[in-house]
Amino acid sequence: MRLSKRCLALLLVTVFPVVAPAQDLGFLSTVFARVHRLTLSLQSISPRDNGLLDLSGSGCGTLPVCGSGTEVLIDLDTRSRRIDLELGFGAGYLRPVQSKDPATIDLRASLRSLPVISIHSTYKTGSWINPYFTGSFGLVDLWNGRVHTPTGKQAEVRASTFEYGVSAGVGIAPPFTNARLLLAAGYRARNFASVGYTLTDPLPSAFPRSLDLSAWQFSAGWQFDLRPLSKSVDIAGSWVLARVDGLPLPFVAQQRRSGSESTRDELLAAYLELAPADSAYSIDVVTRRVVSTATGAPVEQQVTDSRRETGRWSASRQGVVTLTTGEVRQRASRSDDELMVEHAATGRRLFFRRVRRS
Repeated sequence: MRLSKRCLALLLVTVFPVVAPAQDLGFLSTVFARVHRLTLSLQSISPRDNGLLDLSGSGCGTLPVCGSGTEVLIDLDTRSRRIDLELGFGAGYLRPVQSKDPATIDLRASLRSLPVISIHSTYKTGSWINPYFTGSFGLVDLWNGRVHTPTGKQAEVRASTFEYGVSAGVGIAPPFTNARLLLAAGYRARNFASVGYTLTDPLPSAFPRSLDLSAWQFSAGWQFDLRPLSKSVDIAGSWVLARVDGLPLPFVAQQRRSGSESTRDELLAAYLELAPADSAYSIDVVTRRVVSTATGAPVEQQVTDSRRETGRWSASRQGVVTLTTGEVRQRASRSDDELMVEHAATGRRLFFRRVRRS
């Protein structure tokens, strides 16, 4: 079932009640209209053994501390042919954070990260597997923390700090689905400089005054595309190029300088035809080369070139569209009234607008 943008905004109000109060629904609907992906992940960390925490993996299988997280992603326009940049807003939790020796100090808590802001950089290889790198920064606190003293008294534990880190991973996107599997590993710094207790009695010496939960972190997740095509794919017809990599036309694909002359290659237009009967397609790309002096005065006439690409298009049951020419497979995705093609020949994302239905 497709998740609408308004439903996503309502979900985020529930997840982020402090950051996004209910009266800001209109603002959230506008901001998260650009959200195009949702990630759900399982996470695990391996903190250093400081003699206090129980790292035996009790309550978490063989993992010392585990949990889950969620993140929504907004596409950031970039001129790069091979790099995709995305801005992420997420939250997560990890458990159990508990002491090793309950007879001395019985500490029980979870880690809550809310919110976490990330920048994801993905290198497009043109295949199923694409490496990516992530840098993140956020807030983390000890959530629902309790401590029990040897005398039987109970107190609340409070601690909060910033978390930050980097990670690297791979995204695996099979052609039969519009989602992808994410596997990543990285390091997160979480150093609580002070830990507070709601105790009226003198604090026992065994109770930690600070807590360092910095650790290597591993995650495995599934990322959904929130803009899938419907199962009854309605894309046949004539399409005209509207944008390239999110930028208006004419698009400067390359610019170089030789001596006092400057050469600029521009992408002027493109026309996409999708036939409904035999699933044939054609793309006509119009480019030009402009040679000018350092002052901008043209040296020679602008040369216009038109190249045609033909092949077959297909759509999976999940609504994923593939354009195939020879041995090259190109993915396409539909968003509102636009069709985005990851075009192999130009190395660009071509955004088409339909002008005629077939």
